[in-house]
Amino acid sequence: MKYMDTEKEICVGDKVRYAGSPGVIVFVIEDDSYSDQYPKDNWSYLGQGLGIELQDQTRTLYCLDLPDEDLEPIN
Repeated sequence: MKYMDTEKEICVGDKVRYAGSPGVIVFVIEDDSYSDQYPKDNWSYLGQGLGIELQDQTRTLYCLDLPDEDLEPIN
């Protein structure tokens, strides 16, 4: 899975910004890649997509079916 309009692969641990909020990628289902805090057994049932733990005050998890224009990597 790649970031929209780029050739850069999305990987667990990537620092990102989603809709202006900083976060980190915590799983990528298509790559069968999951962080320790978000194990495969809890998330693979979704079938596709990725999870982002937003680093704002709520630390919410946001799941996307596919990357969109609001998801950008932070170098």
